[in-house]
Amino acid sequence: MIVTDKLYKSGSCIAALGTFDGVHIGHSEVIKKALQFGLPVVVVTSKQNPRGSGRILSDALCDLKFEQLGVSGVVRLDFEDIRNMSAEEYLDMLCNELGAVGFASGFNFHFGKGAKGNAETLKEYALQKGLKCAVCDSVDIDGQPVSSTRIRKAISDGDADTAKKLLGGFYAIDFKVKHGAARGRDMGFPTINQPYSEIYALPKFAVYASYTDIDGKRYPAVTNVGVKPTFNGDTVIAETHICGYEGDIYGKNPVVYLVRFIRNEVKFDSTEDLIAQISKDKAQAIDIIEKTDNI
Repeated sequence: MIVTDKLYKSGSCIAALGTFDGVHIGHSEVIKKALQFGLPVVVVTSKQNPRGSGRILSDALCDLKFEQLGVSGVVRLDFEDIRNMSAEEYLDMLCNELGAVGFASGFNFHFGKGAKGNAETLKEYALQKGLKCAVCDSVDIDGQPVSSTRIRKAISDGDADTAKKLLGGFYAIDFKVKHGAARGRDMGFPTINQPYSEIYALPKFAVYASYTDIDGKRYPAVTNVGVKPTFNGDTVIAETHICGYEGDIYGKNPVVYLVRFIRNEVKFDSTEDLIAQISKDKAQAIDIIEKTDNI
């Protein structure tokens, strides 16, 4: 799969258009529709999320999902380079420079200067040019359309079950591991620290049952997302204790999947109280992971 931030001459392809910031099940349907034309599918999206909304998954995790779906290429354009293009100019560019002979999008997709282009614009352009076009209807779960907005709310509520249902898999992070103060190791629960960038949507500050993928092997884990109030922290970090793993993964990007909310993040009166609670959290997390299917 080709991944780039510039258009490339792909040959005849179907351009799948959208935000794709989490490759949720609605996004997956767009790609599946595009694949039905029997041509290579190239996802075309923007590096920046619209209206300043936080990203759900990293580019690397999205790319993994794209590859699993059968996408041939991913192009992430800089919004500043395309923001002043009319809808027609944008589609002309994809035909001429990418080699698009068709398009696929969701029903609520907007594009072009001032977001004036929409799914109807896409259909009309394709009809006039004799191109292929597929527009996906709303994908509904629990009576509501699947959307990135719903997923961000589920994450911020600590509702890992709903996030999974909408994403088609557990919400996950793969941020680079940074050195911390080693307090966890001193307390008998060594952890990896993965700071959140400001570009990402934040989960509810809480403790979660989780599992961690390291070099293709999965380990049960317990993750605290928050600011470490017991130690007066102010940086948002995912701090994960990986059960049964003792290797060095500083500077690497292990994938941590949040499976189930356990409790809110709280400030403890003493380190001893915190240690006692972490021990309970770990036991509960292991029990949850052992009883959870598809891990």
